[in-house]
Formats: sequence, structure tokens, C-alpha cells
Amino acid sequence: MIELHASAVAALLLAALAAGWIDAVAGGGGLIQLPALLLVFPHAATLTAMGTNKTSSFIGTSIAVRTYAQAHRPNWSLAGRIMATAFVCSGLGSFTATRVSTDFLRPIIVVVLAVVWVFTILRRPTAAREVFETERRGTALAISAVVGFYDGLIGPGTGSFLLIGFVALVGMSFLGASVAAKLANWATNLASIVVFATTGHILWWLGLLMGVANAVGGRLGARTAIARGSGFVRIVFLISTGALLVKLVWSLL
Repeated sequence: MIELHASAVAALLLAALAAGWIDAVAGGGGLIQLPALLLVFPHAATLTAMGTNKTSSFIGTSIAVRTYAQAHRPNWSLAGRIMATAFVCSGLGSFTATRVSTDFLRPIIVVVLAVVWVFTILRRPTAAREVFETERRGTALAISAVVGFYDGLIGPGTGSFLLIGFVALVGMSFLGASVAAKLANWATNLASIVVFATTGHILWWLGLLMGVANAVGGRLGARTAIARGSGFVRIVFLISTGALLVKLVWSLL
């Protein structure tokens, strides 16, 4: 049993709260929560931090999904396919993470994030569309599959990747894409929890405790995004993705 000082627990709860808010608005909450866990448990297995992070994120994402779905009811036929695809591929990614090193992927992730970030700055915002109003269903499923596998394998930035993929390649508005990304991310978190739980890589007491704080942040973030609209989501996306890019570049130096 790992013991923590009250100050360390408080710091993790604060990180979970902030992560839930950012994740609900534009994705990228793992940028805050996972590094916080790794900092508090420097000698613990990385997979244990990942599993605990997924447990907390799943609770927060569940609240955000409920809030979004109440305000913007999605086409559940397509949403269900997106979630099922993301679930299966994330499970495969998490299983792979328990078997191989993921260090070789970091340079690739940095390049992709940089391209996505610049593209978002240069791209002019489009008129808002209804959630899931698209004929590019195959593209939406392909994005869910690729990013779902990445989420299970590594994780940070998943919500951002889903968001920009649904905006740039599927044609959704930023707000609509945020709803789709939350549904897919909920499924990827659930799949990872299943895999990490069976391999004993979750600190349940801490994950559940942080999950409560993450859920509060997730609900606040979802309500903020709905009230502020796509322009606000775009700004938060640029900030969170830019921070993630800086973190990844720093880790490679």
C-alpha cells in the first residue's frame, strides 16, 4: 500500500480538477494529470501511473459526456460506432503498452502535434454544424481507430487529436467535435481500465478519489464550452496543445 502525505493528495486532487476542466473543453487533460502522478510516484511503474490516470479520467469524462449529451443530442447510430471502434483499438493499444517500449513514438508525436497546432492557427473557423452532421463516417471511424490505439498505448493529447481530426478531416465545428471527442475518449478510457486492471496497474483508491475532482472539473468544463461556443473551444485547444508540444519537445532534449 502506497502512503501519501496530505499535501501530495491535495496537489493530485487539484491537478485532477484542472485536468477535468481542460479535457472537457478541448482535450489534453492528461498533460496535467499524468505528469502529476509521475512526479508524486517517481519510482513507481509508469503503467501504474497510466492506469490510475485512466481511472480518474474515465469518471471525469463520464460526467462531461452526460453534460454534452443533454445539451447536444448526438446521432447515436454513428456515435455508437465511433465509441465501439475507439474502445477496441484503445484496448489493443493498452495491451501493447504492457509488452513493448513506447519511447520510439515520441519524435513522431512531436511532429504531428506541431503540424496540427500550426494548421489550427492558420485555418479559418467554419460555420457551426450540427453534431455528427457529416457524410464522412468512414473518416470519423478511422480517426477513432488510430487515436484510440494511441490513447491506449501512450495517452496524453488524445482529446486534442480527436478534436482536430473531427474538425479538419470530418468537417465538424469545434463544439460538435468536442462532443464527439468526449464520447470516443470515454470509450478509450474504459478499454484501458479493463486492460490495466487485469494486469494490476491501477491504484484504485487514488484513482477513484482523483476521479471525483476530475468529474467536478469535467462538468464545469463542459458547461463552459457549451456556453462559450466553438471559438472558445478553439482557443483552449491551441493553448493546451501548445503546452503539450512544449512538454514533449522538452522531454526529448
